[in-house]
Amino acid sequence: MKRICKLAVAVGLLSWLGARAAGPQPLYVNSGATSYAIKPNAPPGNFAWLQPRVLPAPAVPPIFVNPGPVTFTNPPQINATAFLNLGTFAVQTLLPFDFQNTLYFTNRGTMIGAPGFRFDYTDDFGLRRPAARFVNEASGIIQSLDVNGYSGYSNVFFQTMLQIRATNILNPGYLQVGNQGTIRIEGQNVNLSRGGLEVVPIEGSPFPNVYFDDTDDGIPDSFLGDNAIYDLYWGAGIQPIPIPGPLNTANVLRFLGTDLLASSGAHVVQTAPNWQNQTVGLSTYVLGEYFTAFANTGVVASTFLTLTNANGSVTNLLLPTNIFRQAVVVGVNDTNFTVRTRFGPPGPAGLGFGLVAVEIASQTTNVAQGAPQTDTLYFVDYLGYETNTLVVTNVGVWVPTGRPYAYEIYRELPAFDFLGSYGNTSLFSGFLYNTTFSNVFATNMYAAYRASIDNIQSRPPRVPGVAPTNTPGRIEIVADTLNLNRTRIRGETLVEIKTAHLQNSDGTLVDVENLVYDLSSTNGLLTVRNLAKDSFHAIRGELRAWTGIWSNQFALVLSNWFIDANTNYFNPVTNPIDINLYCLILSADFLTRTQQVITHTLALKSTNVVVDDPYLVSDKLLINAEGLTVNGRIALTNALPDWRYALTPNLRFLTNNGTLTIKSDNTGTGTLIHSTSGVNATVERYVAGNWSSATSGWHLISSPVASQAISAFETSGANNGYDFYGWNEPTNTWMNYKDAGFATWNGSSNFEVGRGYLISYEQTQTGKAFSGNLN
Repeated sequence: MKRICKLAVAVGLLSWLGARAAGPQPLYVNSGATSYAIKPNAPPGNFAWLQPRVLPAPAVPPIFVNPGPVTFTNPPQINATAFLNLGTFAVQTLLPFDFQNTLYFTNRGTMIGAPGFRFDYTDDFGLRRPAARFVNEASGIIQSLDVNGYSGYSNVFFQTMLQIRATNILNPGYLQVGNQGTIRIEGQNVNLSRGGLEVVPIEGSPFPNVYFDDTDDGIPDSFLGDNAIYDLYWGAGIQPIPIPGPLNTANVLRFLGTDLLASSGAHVVQTAPNWQNQTVGLSTYVLGEYFTAFANTGVVASTFLTLTNANGSVTNLLLPTNIFRQAVVVGVNDTNFTVRTRFGPPGPAGLGFGLVAVEIASQTTNVAQGAPQTDTLYFVDYLGYETNTLVVTNVGVWVPTGRPYAYEIYRELPAFDFLGSYGNTSLFSGFLYNTTFSNVFATNMYAAYRASIDNIQSRPPRVPGVAPTNTPGRIEIVADTLNLNRTRIRGETLVEIKTAHLQNSDGTLVDVENLVYDLSSTNGLLTVRNLAKDSFHAIRGELRAWTGIWSNQFALVLSNWFIDANTNYFNPVTNPIDINLYCLILSADFLTRTQQVITHTLALKSTNVVVDDPYLVSDKLLINAEGLTVNGRIALTNALPDWRYALTPNLRFLTNNGTLTIKSDNTGTGTLIHSTSGVNATVERYVAGNWSSATSGWHLISSPVASQAISAFETSGANNGYDFYGWNEPTNTWMNYKDAGFATWNGSSNFEVGRGYLISYEQTQTGKAFSGNLN
């Protein structure tokens, strides 16, 4: 089913289609893909014999109009005072399409550019300045496509761009760039009311999982995978003996009530980037109430048996001599993921197994388009289908990595529903092993893989100085006066807004992972509303996989009698059955669908500021106002632990109807300095865990708020223990919170104001919080 492809690159030369010249005229109109008006170069009248260079350049035509559907293989050089698009204007260029001497832009149709457009004023000397006016009407659509992007894997040579720079900007229409693109809007009076701005979610490569035969021996050597999927480790082959040793088949699937624990056992892989051998294991836990485990079974070979009954009659039976069982276990940490599996028909390996395809999907809403959006990942396993244990080299990344040839990951797989059935049986205890099987340990064939999944096609390397402002997939808005009424904004990495006067943000939707806001108001009241959410939908994290194939045997004992003229006696027949066993464990436990929204800069300036949104501020907070009303939430991260005078230098009146959160740093300190009482806040403590010895990891804490439940500071689960004590001064005794008499001694099950407690955690805690009015 898989084909090895050889890449042939053909370079096509686009011929000049020609242009027809027109004489001087106040209007020039595009009339098709092969003909558009141009400025005359020849001098008029009786001076035609003169060379054009001795005369001044002709005047710039007033307007360029595109009335119909046009796709330019040879894009025009538009040199006009005004540009009007009434139809479809599509161009493909090496760099974003540019205009010259254009002051006025109006779009009522559709404009498609690869890799994009620059709407500004560029004079004959190449100097750039703002245009006078840019209008993208409600019917207008401007899209920047990723056509010039590197379609093989995860690195992009040309990023899409849509840049608008004008004194007056009006956009009730729709603006879009590719996943690794940038929208930048810069103007004096910017009105984006009822418009949509979008950086599209990551999409699948046009040619995912293409293989190359580099040595012309008919065997695949390398491949190009799908977008933003990175190999972390890989391995395939026969389980090495004695280390890590044979597979304990009794431990692969273990039912714990209705729950299921799936474990691969130890196996050998190679790790990125140096291809070093390492022994790893994989386990995942599937809850019974969200059971994402599937099974398929069938007969590989059979035989006819004739049995004699006690009364002398005979029974003819068709009995299997070789059967197969396939188990697929998918672990997800977030049950909002939906999981589906397909089992394909038997492959040429003759084991009865077919390919296995797993779909992991997540539903959300695209706020810019106002439409449902489904993000998917598809994992396809061919190991049972063709038992090929090759490892192929990924040539789509800067440092080559590897992947089992048996595995493929897709972002889009339209044929998924046609790959086979959903399975024909339920997974049960004893499916892969029971005590009637001949062997517990097996030497198995295996494939193993670990991949990193990103939500942007190209991410800068993690080096000092790189911030979200450097990442592709962002939207930047800079304006003197800005109207965001009912604007729909969807970024991929960052939305940055800077304005001297925010007029309105009622009904605005902003959906992005990172925010940078520098907002002001000149009328004395700045209301920050509908500009932030708690989380952003993006699938990111890791997928881990292991497939094991082995065989076993059990005996089927059938009732049979021996009867002749002299005697009869019970003579059972034993029918040995070979069983081919397959298990795929796919762990999406480290795959997340929601990301915390981080506000890197929140600068708010006006006489009075009202904050209705939730903001988790990481780098810079400045509220330059006399009055501050918090109806939402302002939380400071560990990197910005102290709320000091410099953050609100002119503050005189603080009204908190929402939440102020102070997060302590790794020293355990965080500060909010206030001069009024009744401030409602959340104080999150950083508590380092350490159970290396009986005297390690102890911390003294007390509550900065009243009526805080001690139970919020409990922990649970394996390797996540805690101890909590209070000091009884009269008896010189530590009182254990876990003892029945603690609440009686303490006076309640809450922290008592003014009393200190002793606490210790096995693991470091970063989110244990006190909430309420500060003491």
